[in-house]
Amino acid sequence: MTHQQVAGLRVDEGGSGGGLEGLSLGKWLDDPEVADGPTVEGAVTERVTGKADPIAILNDLIALSGQFGAADDGPRPLEGDAATRVRRSATVTTAEVVTGKEDRLLRRADVSVTLAVVDPKVRDALGDLAGARLRMSLDVAEINRPVQVADPKSG
Repeated sequence: MTHQQVAGLRVDEGGSGGGLEGLSLGKWLDDPEVADGPTVEGAVTERVTGKADPIAILNDLIALSGQFGAADDGPRPLEGDAATRVRRSATVTTAEVVTGKEDRLLRRADVSVTLAVVDPKVRDALGDLAGARLRMSLDVAEINRPVQVADPKSG
């Protein structure tokens, strides 16, 4: 990781930053269902699940990968006909978000998108990601505690 990438992960004193504000978790689920979640570091949580939108998830993950140095020739955000075709090719899409019941702070996000791609236009839109299973698991620990991040050693 470069110094700039590490700096992008830091949260400033006002609570913004952290490199993940581009994740639109509220758009990942259609018709979300809320249930009691596990206790996480002493906090009572809620688990949010529902029908996951593969385009919202993929576009967020594509954008996030760009923030962390993904190649410029990698996948582009999906829109229009390409988005429609990719949505139809998603055979399994799941998402679960766990937040604090009182503070609404993110504790965990798990998503999985499986693409069964036979459409050549979808393959063109996704490149090497076509026919893949994408999985992201994010756990947030020690919320609001000071974090020390060492600058990476340069090359």
